[in-house]
Amino acid sequence: MGLVNVDGFELNTARDEEGIIISSCKGDGAGALTLPDEIEGLKIRAIAKKAFFAAGMLKEVSLPGSITSIGDWAFSRCHVLRSFCIRGDGLMGLPKFGQGVFDGDERLESIDMGLRDEELRLRDHDPAE
Repeated sequence: MGLVNVDGFELNTARDEEGIIISSCKGDGAGALTLPDEIEGLKIRAIAKKAFFAAGMLKEVSLPGSITSIGDWAFSRCHVLRSFCIRGDGLMGLPKFGQGVFDGDERLESIDMGLRDEELRLRDHDPAE
C-alpha cells in the first residue's frame, strides 16, 4: 500500500487478505495519533514489530477495535507516551500482544483496552458464589 499520513505521522502500511498492517512510523506528528477504523476501505488489523519503536513525540495512541495483534516492541522506547487506547466495545476481544510492547515507556499512565465494565465484573466473578 505504501505511505499514509495520519495526524502528522507518516505510516508505512502493507495489505494482506485480512486488512492493513502498520509496519513503521516516521515524523513527529502533533503528539497524538488516532488511527482511523479503515484505510482505503480496509480495516487496520495489526501493528508490526517495532512499528513505533522510539517514536520521540508520540504522547497518545488510539487504535481501532479491529486490531488483532500488536508486534514485539511495537511502542517501546516511546519516552513521552502517556496514554494508550483501543477503541471499541470489547466484543472483538483483546489483541495478541508481543514481547515488550511498552518497554521503556516510563511515562505511560493509562491503558484502556475498550472493555466494558460488565466484562471486567465477569472476569472477577467467582462462579462458586
